[in-house]
Amino acid sequence: MTVTPSRMGQALLKTTPTTVYTVPAGVVSATIRSITAPNNTAAQRALTVWLVPPGGSATDATAIANQLAVPARGLAQDDAVHVLPSGGKVVGKSDADDAFTLTVDGAENT
Repeated sequence: MTVTPSRMGQALLKTTPTTVYTVPAGVVSATIRSITAPNNTAAQRALTVWLVPPGGSATDATAIANQLAVPARGLAQDDAVHVLPSGGKVVGKSDADDAFTLTVDGAENT
């Protein structure tokens, strides 16, 4: 098995769920090592992040952060190790457009 470290995805979040990273076909799994989301605004904002399995959807059952309050110019960070199979997704949403830049780092396992 080959492990390829990478920045898996980065996106400005909207008020609707935004897919930041999808484990590509041909990749056995992805190991997510860090998910970071700085609040880009001068006001407290709410962040939601889901780890969605293949064929699944962004629901309370797949949320790792649900309406997490992040202070003005603050940072939300998850350094827990998460493993997603091929087709799995990291999805994020904010209570205000462009309030958060969600970054996913880790490695793809082929």
